[in-house]
Amino acid sequence: MIDLATPTLDLEVQEYILRELPHVLEKNERFVFLVEGIVSDKFPHRDEFARLLDEVAQLRIEMNRRFEEQREETHRRFEAQQNQITELRIEMNRRFEAQQNQITELRIEMNR
Repeated sequence: MIDLATPTLDLEVQEYILRELPHVLEKNERFVFLVEGIVSDKFPHRDEFARLLDEVAQLRIEMNRRFEEQREETHRRFEAQQNQITELRIEMNRRFEAQQNQITELRIEMNR
């Protein structure tokens, strides 16, 4: 019997298993099922992994849709603000022009 308590021997056994396991798995289906059963709790199965990938893809699609909606809403708000600013500038210019006209009229009246 092998004494696995010895660190050197333990490493030798591990290296042997790592070296030989791929060959054994190729030749003996029972070992494939054994190893698969041992690691099945550690890794998702292919169908579970595919389902997770589908969920991630759906989340990405939903996030892209939401992002596009938010971008469009931001664009609409920006356009509305730009329109308000433009209207305010037009109104402000109209008022300044009216005041300028009043000042001009007052100067003309004062110079008579």
